[in-house]
Amino acid sequence: MMSCKRCWLVLAICIIALCLIAAIFFWVSRSNCEKVVYGNMEKINYIPTIKASPADGETVNLLSGGIYAVASAYEKGIAEQYCTREDSYAPESVEVTWTCEEGATGYTFIVSQSEDLKDATSVELQDTSVVLADLLAGTTYYYQIQAQYTDRVVHSKVFHFVTAQLPRTISVPRVSNTRDIGGYITEDGKYRVRQGMVYRGGTLDYASKESRQKMLNVYHIRTDLDLRKKLSVSPLGEDVNFISVDCPYYSNHGKGIDAPMYRAALATAIRSFADPDNYPIYVHCEIGRDRTGTIVFLINSLLGVSKQDLLLDYELSFMSEAGCRDGQTPATMMDAYITEMIDYINYYDFSFNDEGKDTKTFAEKTESFLLDIGITEEEIQAIRTILLEEVK
Repeated sequence: MMSCKRCWLVLAICIIALCLIAAIFFWVSRSNCEKVVYGNMEKINYIPTIKASPADGETVNLLSGGIYAVASAYEKGIAEQYCTREDSYAPESVEVTWTCEEGATGYTFIVSQSEDLKDATSVELQDTSVVLADLLAGTTYYYQIQAQYTDRVVHSKVFHFVTAQLPRTISVPRVSNTRDIGGYITEDGKYRVRQGMVYRGGTLDYASKESRQKMLNVYHIRTDLDLRKKLSVSPLGEDVNFISVDCPYYSNHGKGIDAPMYRAALATAIRSFADPDNYPIYVHCEIGRDRTGTIVFLINSLLGVSKQDLLLDYELSFMSEAGCRDGQTPATMMDAYITEMIDYINYYDFSFNDEGKDTKTFAEKTESFLLDIGITEEEIQAIRTILLEEVK
């Protein structure tokens, strides 16, 4: 008798559980269906009438050609075979297209980095396509199309695509070798360097009005960190914070990070990344490879980016006109200069365990070097807090 009661109890629990699962499934599926709005009345289209591309969940590459070949299969010195001595890595845009029932009088396109479309950007359109430019790398974008008819508005399901986890380049007319230093995953896999915070590149001296406006209005540059000690005012205008220092580059050649005479200037440049009011920052020298490459190397190394990605970020300069302007080759610079600087940091500080193995990470050794040139622990923590985000 008790066994029979237990069977009925188990059966009842199973039925309730199945009902709950069905209700949840129905709610989830309904929430991602088309919604049709007739004035104050709504209904759901379980068979979609709006279809869109890129395909839902598709991974989209923002790089192409030689720069894609270098970034997607990186090994030291690979830029040699793709180096064209011209700017060849302008980012690709993403074109979103859609089809729907005939008779629509217009569309609203909504895009966000949140699935619930929080903090979304929207645009009114007459065409069934929109071009999305200056996207972040390694990021999921969610979008929805709202088609307006004379008697109703059809809200599509929320589509999404993912941009590939590759370096993020940017395109600024008459300014060469430009890219975001963010997007790299730290070696422990826990964090990613924030994008849209620090951009690197060549000189702004010859930037056109269009270029200056793009730097200010698209990338929202607030600080011009010029590593040449050449100008007194930023080409971006007097409203931009201008930090100008004669910075060292590489190591062991008289003007490197190991030279005591340049350490104060190096500390000034590094310290500028500890102030949240400075962001976004554009850091540059003349061609954006040597002094700029050194500063970016130290910042990303401090943040915990792997040596492989540090090398990749440096070598990408050879995919630009400015980065090749002095005739240096990737092979020469990678072997003689960057490797030398890696060795300098690598042998800068040691901590051995009982087995005689060095237990300090490359990031910790970089931190030791920066502490020795006058950067404080508080400033180092501030740089990490500002520039690192958790990988979700």
